[in-house]
Amino acid sequence: MPLTTLLDVQRLRNSDLEVGIIQENAAAAPELAILPSRSIPGMNYRTTVISGQSGGGFRQANAGVALGKPTYEQRLVECFLYEHDVELDAAAQAASLGDSVADLETIELQQGALTVMQKAGRQIFYGTATDPLGFSGLKQFVPKTAVAGSSSFFVDATGSTANTASSVYAVRAGLKDVHVVFGGGTGLNFGEFIDQQLTDANGRKFMGRVCGLTAWIGLQIGSVNSVGRIGNLTTQTGKQCTDGLLAQLVSVFPVGAKPTHIFMSRRSAFQLAAARPKTVYFTPGVSNAPGGTMSTTDYTVADYLGIPIIVTDQILDTDAIE
Repeated sequence: MPLTTLLDVQRLRNSDLEVGIIQENAAAAPELAILPSRSIPGMNYRTTVISGQSGGGFRQANAGVALGKPTYEQRLVECFLYEHDVELDAAAQAASLGDSVADLETIELQQGALTVMQKAGRQIFYGTATDPLGFSGLKQFVPKTAVAGSSSFFVDATGSTANTASSVYAVRAGLKDVHVVFGGGTGLNFGEFIDQQLTDANGRKFMGRVCGLTAWIGLQIGSVNSVGRIGNLTTQTGKQCTDGLLAQLVSVFPVGAKPTHIFMSRRSAFQLAAARPKTVYFTPGVSNAPGGTMSTTDYTVADYLGIPIIVTDQILDTDAIE
């Protein structure tokens, strides 16, 4: 793997200590802060899901009613191992100590943690399409055409331009619905840096400092009522994110089980803001005649009918058309 060089160390030394390090790799993953999470002692567990209704109804004397029973199903929730290894040249680490902004070990661990959060966030939405060795995601649970065990809460925006599609997700977050699971009774584990011999591209050895970041991560999607999705959103006229599409999406959730959050990309958030009606306010005491002072409301997408809208960089605008 590419290693930090002594030139990188010199750049750290020349940095202003008050400003610190400016993070340009800032693809946010707010879903991990929004969705509830918990740790479990093992690496998997089973949920019991009830569907269907018991039989019963009004009847006449000496006449029976149709009998029926609910269906009980057990579903497996699994955690998958994620690992991010940090390797440093021991000489570069030693050179970073002293008057630099921070030592390389601290910086590289922070970068590693950021990478884990971003990749786990992307996995939540795209599942095994992001990494086939990880857990299934929300998009896989709400396909355009529902199959057994998946949600039918799909709204088609009918965009058609190839590789420009995006999705908006309505999620019911909670212990019985959607939440992140960490296995092994822990969360993200930061190991201790140890001395270890490393190998360069030519097979030559040198001493390094090595640390591993590991986590067992999974995603529970409680039932078919836990997630809905608008798909095939593009930049085409009439195929963009609007309040009308959000209304259609929210309307398919059962009464009493409405989504708690709506997740979308920055592009979808802009489309929604641009489509929302704007209110113009004239300055108090100033005529609204030509030349009057006025201001407009901000472009805002804070919520839809009280449901918070979360904008995330982990939802792409380059999906294939479904």
